Amino acid sequence: MFLFLPLIVWIFLWLILSRSTTCWRSSVLATSLVWGVSLTLITETLSSFRWLTFTGLIASWGIITIALAYSYVRVRKPNPSLNFQQFIDTHLKQNASPFIIGCLSSIGFIVFMVGLIAIVAPPNNSDSMTYHLPRVMHWIQNRSVNHYPTSILRQLYQSPWTEFAILHAQILSGGDRFANLVQWFSMIGSIIGVSLIAKQLGADLRGQVLAALLCATLPMGILQGSNTKNDYVLSFWLVCLVHYLISMDKSKIKPSNLLGFSLSLGLAFLTKGMAYIYVIPFLIWAFIVCVRQRRSAAWKLALAGIGIAIGINLGHYLRNIDLFGSPLSTGGEKYTNDSLNLPVFISNLTRNISLHLIIPFNVSANSVLSYVVDLIHQAIGIDPSDPRITWVNTKFSIPALANQQNDEDFAGNPLHFVLGIITTIGFLTRKYWRTDRFLVSYLAANIGAFLLFCLVLKWQPWHSRLHLPLFVLFTAFSGTTLSKLINTKVSTYLAIILVQLALLWVFFNQSRPLIASRNIFNSDRIDLYFHNQANVVSVSTKIVNSITSRNCLNVGLVIGENTGEYLLWVLFQASQHRTRLEHVNVPNVSSLKSQIAPFRDFDPCFTLTIK
Repeated sequence: MFLFLPLIVWIFLWLILSRSTTCWRSSVLATSLVWGVSLTLITETLSSFRWLTFTGLIASWGIITIALAYSYVRVRKPNPSLNFQQFIDTHLKQNASPFIIGCLSSIGFIVFMVGLIAIVAPPNNSDSMTYHLPRVMHWIQNRSVNHYPTSILRQLYQSPWTEFAILHAQILSGGDRFANLVQWFSMIGSIIGVSLIAKQLGADLRGQVLAALLCATLPMGILQGSNTKNDYVLSFWLVCLVHYLISMDKSKIKPSNLLGFSLSLGLAFLTKGMAYIYVIPFLIWAFIVCVRQRRSAAWKLALAGIGIAIGINLGHYLRNIDLFGSPLSTGGEKYTNDSLNLPVFISNLTRNISLHLIIPFNVSANSVLSYVVDLIHQAIGIDPSDPRITWVNTKFSIPALANQQNDEDFAGNPLHFVLGIITTIGFLTRKYWRTDRFLVSYLAANIGAFLLFCLVLKWQPWHSRLHLPLFVLFTAFSGTTLSKLINTKVSTYLAIILVQLALLWVFFNQSRPLIASRNIFNSDRIDLYFHNQANVVSVSTKIVNSITSRNCLNVGLVIGENTGEYLLWVLFQASQHRTRLEHVNVPNVSSLKSQIAPFRDFDPCFTLTIK
């Protein structure tokens, strides 16, 4: 078990970087950024030589560990202002109200339980089975992150940072036992980060803790915190970006803040394409800050920041340009609306908001919501499932979505959305708050990002998970304003409600349930992989056993673009055969990769066709 090496690197980085700051939370964000960029550089460097192997990673992380340990010991200069005992005595013991203790305990319990699920349960999300994890297996097999022939183009063009991290975890640990922890650590980082942003926005300790609790109890966040997708990872990098943006706005632009902002931007781009939409309002805010502080030199700062972000993504961009002709290819998928006008915007705004107003187990309330949405669409003259602005082969249906509110792809955040509306109204109705430039800018950027999302993208029934970064960021605003709108007694009642409701998603995760007749503790691990596709486990096992019984080590795959390919990797690995899986007869542009090594010499002894 050598997975501890990247963790040791993170710890040494934190010890070194904490010397130059008085805030341990800021050190956590800075350390994570440097660590994230280091992981990217290791991956890209080793990949260029096809050295992405156990030995290559051990050597890379080992060298960095030794260098950091030497640096820490050689220049041992403790930061007296970053003493945890002093922090506890000053901020917690002196303000250890039942509310603070209860909230922190609840956050700890929720985070612990989500982490337990992440470790005990294997990955089984449909997108993870289709492209998040299969791309990792192909990278391990190829010893490189270069593009390869595949029938599932999402394995290639999608931003890869989360999978880079999973790649390291799988190679160093010898399996996917810790693959879910990438999102879990991002959940922890986001909770810490939003409490820090709340402090920057003027919240007292109660407001900071309330912001952290709001973040920890997000239903979609709880469900996402134990899977191998990338929505919480993106949330964390955006939290880092906003922290450094506010730091630049509240004081003179320092090189450290500009670097932190740029690294956050680059890692956000490298994690998920959605970042390109969400960051636009924040980039406008950042440019205004640069113009106000540096005047004519603002463009130099902007170019420097964008240059760093592009540099972090350069490897991925070049691979996409080489195969698709564009750094931001979507593989032919049409994610944007075919029409842009006011009715289209109103339709998308209404349907996206409705995803977070669905009440679990309340048929009558959801019927009213469905009626209101239909009424609005009748007024603007658009079909709620208009194919010009709706994802292909999907229909808008509140009743269908209401039955999936404990599913990590569909769950909404109803209470948090209502609290967001209340805090926004409360903020706008108080003149002395409206003069707070930081709160106004923060609120405007968050709302602007959501409106831009609705304007540009076709509606999808799983958009609620794509909204997670905005909900995470908004908890800082909600915590700040709620702490000023309500007293400690009301805050306590609200915290109790938030935690009690959160337990529904902690214990009854549809894909990885803690409490059910078939849960993560009493089910076979192989069966848990197939939890969402239980109807194919038997036939898939028989097929794999039949192939391995022939001692066939080269298996060709002819599969559809939505096939859960990773399930095949799991079964072949369970058979103890070192089977090589490659896509053959590929019907798309990635077939060009079949003509180069090591794919051109692939000669399958069996071709498995799944449509």
